[in-house]
Amino acid sequence: SRVEPPAEPTVALTLVSAVLKGDKMDDVVRDAVMLGVAAIQPIVTKRSETTVAMLLKSARVDRWQRVALASVKQSRRAVLPEIRVPLTLETYLEEPVSGPRLMLVEPRAAAAGVEQLSAFHGSPPTPDAAVLIGPEGGWTEPEWNAARSAGVRLVTLGHRTLRADAVPIAAISVLQFLWGDL
Repeated sequence: SRVEPPAEPTVALTLVSAVLKGDKMDDVVRDAVMLGVAAIQPIVTKRSETTVAMLLKSARVDRWQRVALASVKQSRRAVLPEIRVPLTLETYLEEPVSGPRLMLVEPRAAAAGVEQLSAFHGSPPTPDAAVLIGPEGGWTEPEWNAARSAGVRLVTLGHRTLRADAVPIAAISVLQFLWGDL
């Protein structure tokens, strides 16, 4: 009997991740691809320790594409997710979008208008969505205010502060539970 590869996701989720220090971004790419994201959009934020120019010059995007390919093979996915050209957060927020964008913020940023990610339980999934994950040290207040002004919904995973490289795994897993397999 022939084993069929798993079906591709019903919600095309884009992981918009601040570029992390060292090789941590490799781990984020590997895990996000295994969990089923449709694309990864690296971004540079105020607390990122790099620039878009440095990322392009260092060929890190090529490395992330190789990491994604290895992860696709391991997880037996049928489609290789797109690893996009890095952008600044400001540039990303200006990009046109069709689906909802959710920014994971730290519990201490839980000001008015910040929802628990679990609040999306029972809401119908959309064809596509994006989840924004911040850098080590979290988003700055001007960053999450700019995101909110751009129509991004601010959400939190709860009262714990997680490591930046753990948040994508947790957020993607929660969204898989809430919206069905991505």
